[in-house]
Amino acid sequence: MSDERIATGAHLTVDEVAAFVDHATPAAERERIEHHLVKCADCRAEIVAVRRLVPRRTRAWTVAVPLAAAAALLLTILPLTTSRRPAADARQVLRGAADRSLGIVAERPAARATLDADSVMFVWRPVAPEASYRLTLTNDRGDVVWSGSVSDTVVVLPSAVRLDRGRLYTWYVDALLADGRSVTSGLREFVTAR
Repeated sequence: MSDERIATGAHLTVDEVAAFVDHATPAAERERIEHHLVKCADCRAEIVAVRRLVPRRTRAWTVAVPLAAAAALLLTILPLTTSRRPAADARQVLRGAADRSLGIVAERPAARATLDADSVMFVWRPVAPEASYRLTLTNDRGDVVWSGSVSDTVVVLPSAVRLDRGRLYTWYVDALLADGRSVTSGLREFVTAR
């Protein structure tokens, strides 16, 4: 994804979606895509939908063509009802690749972990004093299961939130710093045990 496309708020291409889902995106490109996904609900939903089409553990090139076709089909049928603001209007998201103090380090659940649906706990490292955090949890359809603002770096889902067994969930944390900047953890995934 070029920086120019990011600045104009353009959606991910079919090739970008396919490479991201297949974990074939280079690290720097993956960071830019994750940055876009934090702000773009349409592309998040597309990634989730395409992931559902790909059998788990299948990483062969034979999947890329049907995956690209499915992504292209989704792009043509999804209504473009959300307004597209240039990235200049969006809040600044800092990435902590060089300086970990500027990025949220998600500690739990571990990436791609399998968890008991009744005891999911989210833990991340604090990024700065007086930072406030927003955790967002989505299911494999892209629906927001729970989202909440907290001042702590540990969240246990409220008892009213029930996770389905044997399902993929995606989560991320955004932090708002005292000086108005924001930081994100990037997308993380886990699966609930059957």
